[in-house]
Amino acid sequence: METGAWAPVSIFCSASNYYQDLFSNCNPTSLPLRAIMRSIPFLTDTLSSLNQALSLLSEIHVAVGMVQSDDQADAFMLASKQKKVDSALDLMKQIANSATLEYQGQVKQLFDGSFAISHTAASLSAVRESQIFEVDLPNGGTKNITVEVEQAAQPAEILIPRSVFDHGLASDVVLDIIGDLGRETFAFEAGTTGHQICGMINLFASDTGVDAKIIDEGMRLRSLEVGSQASIEISVVSEPTHGQLTNAIPQNAAQGCDALAMINGVPAQASSSSISLQTTKLDVFLNLHPQFEGKLSFVIHGGGVHLSASNNHADNSRRIGLMSLLPANLGGRSGRLFEIASGQRSCLSSDPRVAFDIISQAKNQLDRLIARLVVVKEREIEESAQKAMPQPAPEPKPARKKSFPNYRLTQPEAGHSQTAAPQILVQAGSSVLDFPDESADIFTRR
Repeated sequence: METGAWAPVSIFCSASNYYQDLFSNCNPTSLPLRAIMRSIPFLTDTLSSLNQALSLLSEIHVAVGMVQSDDQADAFMLASKQKKVDSALDLMKQIANSATLEYQGQVKQLFDGSFAISHTAASLSAVRESQIFEVDLPNGGTKNITVEVEQAAQPAEILIPRSVFDHGLASDVVLDIIGDLGRETFAFEAGTTGHQICGMINLFASDTGVDAKIIDEGMRLRSLEVGSQASIEISVVSEPTHGQLTNAIPQNAAQGCDALAMINGVPAQASSSSISLQTTKLDVFLNLHPQFEGKLSFVIHGGGVHLSASNNHADNSRRIGLMSLLPANLGGRSGRLFEIASGQRSCLSSDPRVAFDIISQAKNQLDRLIARLVVVKEREIEESAQKAMPQPAPEPKPARKKSFPNYRLTQPEAGHSQTAAPQILVQAGSSVLDFPDESADIFTRR
């Protein structure tokens, strides 16, 4: 996503009565409070627009899901659901076009992509999707991001030793294979070769989420997806001859694992091939190519919405990114939302499964952005409220040593002169006084 000449921009929202009442017990002249009473209404309105868009996507996600799971969907059902999709896309355009910002006498749309954080990650072949939600970046500055993937996300795998298939199956066998997409039962006759079994399993790979391949060690069953959510389970339902196949399966269930990666030297959170880092200095999400391992770098060089604490833009370098809600822009690796409209290549009558994937990816993008903005809003409220609360009076400073400590006068002992006043002063404090040689009556004067 690219950012135009409008970014970076500082947002100064007027406080509504609601937010003034919310903080009525706080000091209304404190700078942090004034800042939050600008930023909170803006974040609230932004979240409202995003939630409206998410609600629309959720509705058509269900509708398209019904179509793609029903192989017998008739023309009437397709037309009805497609009309719902087209209406939702029109409303998405309205939301994107109606959310505007007046800045320096001009009006600009918030959700047309102009206020996205600008970066170079999209140009990397290993990056399938990228979102920068928040970054600490001074005006005119750049931030270098380095990603090190120590291990790519792995699929679930089960290996069946080759000895079982060297001369075909010894007897009839019935297998159950369960993958991420579903379950299938396979019946093989005695004499069936390993290649024939692989071919049958692969024929139903789109239904189970599991494929098969003959390798040197035997037959490898592997999940189509990678990550800790990927799984395979195989069970021998029927095998009359001495459990030959049952004994050749060392484990009947397996699970994949997520990628292991670092972002700027910090361990990243991972889900399958997606990695993320969430701090107040950098909040980034990357979906990587499933096989990628190694190092990649990109640069963040501006953009976003700058929620400033004052009219001085330089006093706050934190900025948040707002992506486009337009159907032409919103979507993921499977395509953009406009492609599921009537007459487009992924409309329901053409490819409902791809349409479902496109909506899922767009919905996930909005989910992530909303979740991050909620965190930002809560943080703004908490930090500003703490700073705006009345502070306790400072503790009085201890008396300086040069001030007079407590003292008392003693009577001179018999035989001693009473004329040297400083000699008969007894110190009661902790410092030694240095008085001028004056008459002793200064200590007795009332």
